[in-house]
Amino acid sequence: MPKFINTLNISEVFSAHKVEYAIICSGSRSAPLTLSFVRNTKIKPIFIFDERSAAFIALGIAQRLNKPVVLICTSGTAALNFAPAVTEAFYQQIPLLVLTADRPKEWIGQRDGQAIKQEQIFEPNIIKSYSIQIADNHDDNNWYLNRILNEAILKSTSSESGPIHINFGFREPFYPEKNQIGNPEKVQIIKRFDTHKSINKNIWDDFVSLLIQYPKKLIVVGQMLPNNEFNTALNSFVNDNKLPIIADINSNFQFIDNAINYSDLIVSSENENLLSELKPDLLITFGRELVSKNLKKFLRNYKPVCHIHVQEGDEIIDTFQTITHLAPVSPESFVNELVNRVNIASSKKYLELWKQKNSEQKLLLEEFIEQNKNSELGILHSIIQYIPEDSVLHTANSLSVRYLNLISSPTTINYCNRGTSGIDGCTSTAIGSAIVSDEIVTLITGDVAFFYDSNAFWNDFVPKNLRIIIINNNGGAIFRSVVGAKQQPELETYFVGKNKRTAQLIAKEFDIDYQNYSNQIPDNEELLVFFSKSKKAKIMEIQTENIQNQDFFVKLKEYVGKPNPSTSSIATN
Repeated sequence: MPKFINTLNISEVFSAHKVEYAIICSGSRSAPLTLSFVRNTKIKPIFIFDERSAAFIALGIAQRLNKPVVLICTSGTAALNFAPAVTEAFYQQIPLLVLTADRPKEWIGQRDGQAIKQEQIFEPNIIKSYSIQIADNHDDNNWYLNRILNEAILKSTSSESGPIHINFGFREPFYPEKNQIGNPEKVQIIKRFDTHKSINKNIWDDFVSLLIQYPKKLIVVGQMLPNNEFNTALNSFVNDNKLPIIADINSNFQFIDNAINYSDLIVSSENENLLSELKPDLLITFGRELVSKNLKKFLRNYKPVCHIHVQEGDEIIDTFQTITHLAPVSPESFVNELVNRVNIASSKKYLELWKQKNSEQKLLLEEFIEQNKNSELGILHSIIQYIPEDSVLHTANSLSVRYLNLISSPTTINYCNRGTSGIDGCTSTAIGSAIVSDEIVTLITGDVAFFYDSNAFWNDFVPKNLRIIIINNNGGAIFRSVVGAKQQPELETYFVGKNKRTAQLIAKEFDIDYQNYSNQIPDNEELLVFFSKSKKAKIMEIQTENIQNQDFFVKLKEYVGKPNPSTSSIATN
């Protein structure tokens, strides 16, 4: 009778590296992994049935904590269900440690149950893949396993962080003794000295000369995880040097002065003279994806002479086709270095032009919302005023994040799955975030994204601090705003789709408080109660007339594009 090969020490390597959470899915082949993590008192295990939802919950936890999270599943197609979240983590550079159980190598392709080709199953959307056959307890095998686990954990949190896959080939028996546990004294831990890649003095002098050389300077910050050191340093740098700055809704950068909050509307202008004046000579960028298609189009069409992108790692990602210099250091170290150097102020006229246009668009947007209070944007604008400032906001993809990018976020911490911009795990990601947050966590979503990820609630961990706002317009209404799609006779059936469901029965099934409103804004008292602490999660569903919101963005663009004499006196020189 074969003996159990002791794999219980696997989790001890992870806990020694301060990994706190393991998301575990059901399965027998994965029992050696499951029991190792469940019996490790330094790890918090969370059991989730649905693998796709589990992976996004792990993503939400890792995103919120900015630490690696373990994800475990059995062999076969279970692993394939991790793929959307693993891909999202890859593009957001979120550290997920994906552990999949597999059949012994010789049984792959031999028509054995749950035996598929799992090695490198997430390629190319993964930082690195490892394959380990658990064969025996020989010292060399244990040394090799220990080395690979250390390397995988360190690589997931390196300068180019992201998901790591370890595929374990297990033989029966899978189950240890009833009370058998791991032994931390039997594992070797390999640590890394965390250092930022430094830039020598001569190169810093070159950067400074570039910054001084060009009068029209613009800073753009894309999607980033919260980083207080970066926020503090960049605020100081921007304010001291009077630089205009555009920050994405998901940048998690909070600024006070010189903020251009309505850039999406400003650069949607068809006034070529204005756009030419707004074109920067020097562009400095931080972070990853931008929500605003208008801003990306503007920077591609009105290219700066010099573009410095700051990121750890050497891979060149040139979103605007403009990069001239790459600064391979952490954003906070780059800005801290500049704060201590010479004044590199932008042109006063250039800054004031951005600020003037920002003020104009703010007034016009407010007027438009006041005249369209019962539109989806108007309703959302009213609701978000009640979201606690010190809370966490998640936004689903499609219309939800576009609306929020227009009207700005009331919170200091903002997330959205914009690595791949899919709708498939928005709710699960928010639930993961809420599990490890003390604050209220709010998800703003649409009906399609909500129902697509309804298995997010199929667990025992739906947190009481979760608030979900659903804009239910009976289908994928965003397609009515897509120029090519809305001209097609198949639009309603094959693009928008038809959804006549509400979230009421899902809320009842999973014991979540539920409120429904039709084309109206909840009153002040109802909103205050909705965002207050409670013993259950809450859902607020707003049903809107989707035809009423057709061509909404076209109407908005026409409105904000008109002259606005009320701000014409703002100085521009």
